[in-house]
Amino acid sequence: MGVIGCGAIAQMMHLPTLAERPDLFTIAGLADIDRATLEGVVTRYHVERRTTDFRELLSDPHIDALLVLASGSHAKFVLPALDAGKHLFAEKPLGFSVAETEEIARAARRSGRILMVGYHKRFDPAYLRARDEVRQLNSLRFVDVTVLHPDEDAYRRHHALVPSRSQEAVAETVLDRLALEEAASAEMRPLLEAALGADAPPALRVALLVLLISLIHDVNALRGVLGEPKECCRHTRGGTGWRRRHSRGSPVTCAR
Repeated sequence: MGVIGCGAIAQMMHLPTLAERPDLFTIAGLADIDRATLEGVVTRYHVERRTTDFRELLSDPHIDALLVLASGSHAKFVLPALDAGKHLFAEKPLGFSVAETEEIARAARRSGRILMVGYHKRFDPAYLRARDEVRQLNSLRFVDVTVLHPDEDAYRRHHALVPSRSQEAVAETVLDRLALEEAASAEMRPLLEAALGADAPPALRVALLVLLISLIHDVNALRGVLGEPKECCRHTRGGTGWRRRHSRGSPVTCAR
């Protein structure tokens, strides 16, 4: 296995999982643009192959599959990896627009390789039990999902991440500013504009970013329990209040 992106999610979840099953996996190469992170993970897992350029892993014949765990758009990693004949596990989101995701899907079909997106809840025993219970209901009419994303410091603090960083909590105003900056960054802005349009306000850009990098897990879990939506109900505010429009065959769930 080769790993692209050795940050928090790689260190908290994926690398330990690979390491604890040596009968199934060998970590054969690591790639990260941050040298301090890369060297720390290499030392911890005793991996010889290391690089700041992920393309070096694509040409390694000893690497059968890659985990794409880096932040931002995954297309820039997934598309060349498929061309190189590698199987792939990619963290969400696979893409930031329908066009980007469909391009990746076409490339995966052409390659004949396995491409899996990391919606891990679909394989959680508790989730599977809940799914089966819900599917036995005969008169389900309404579903409400309420999500409170945990403070990152709270769920990172008990992990020994490398390089070590300050464990002080970050003020909410700082987090808001960082989210606005990320949504307006050179990489993310064109990706978000592809879905929202160039005139989308900053708050809407941030909302889509949060949806795709975090809440998409909950959307995916909901679709796994209830099945794919057959009709979209879109609410718009008019002069006399909220008005509702329906669109059949839409892949978007009803939201107000």
